[in-house]
Amino acid sequence: MKTKKILCITMAILTLAAASAVTAQAQDTDYPIGYFSIAHANRYLTFATDGGSFIKALEKPLGTVVDVTEYVPTKEGYIFDGWYLSPRNKVDKVYAVTLTENIVLYAKWLDDGTPKPAPEMPDIATNEEIMQYGSYVDEITGVPVTALWVQQNARLEALMKLYNEKFNK
Repeated sequence: MKTKKILCITMAILTLAAASAVTAQAQDTDYPIGYFSIAHANRYLTFATDGGSFIKALEKPLGTVVDVTEYVPTKEGYIFDGWYLSPRNKVDKVYAVTLTENIVLYAKWLDDGTPKPAPEMPDIATNEEIMQYGSYVDEITGVPVTALWVQQNARLEALMKLYNEKFNK
């Protein structure tokens, strides 16, 4: 009985010693490409400039504090107002970020008042023309539309009409 206890204690000590040696060795290892460790992984800061000049994404170690006021894009006819975390409302301006996760910052632009050229208007075809000839550009989104899209859109509109008649009284 005493021999079993001594053997168990010896095995536990050897296991802990081996684990400590492996952990110490792993901290000094250059990890191969594709290896991912949460403890050693870098984080990315991406700049969405919304039509402004390109700013390359930053790759920094976990916990790095980045002063984003150093990164200023340019856009003709606009003044850069700053970086924001939200792409839609842009209300909380960001001056520095701590990279605890991958982060995307969005640029906000203010019109500088210079006259801008009118956007080019695409040629618009009717549903009948598209069914006959192939494709056109949607007048609302500016996206190319196919005959299949026209058919699916017509079906969706019919379904929405039925839904509204039954449920939105």
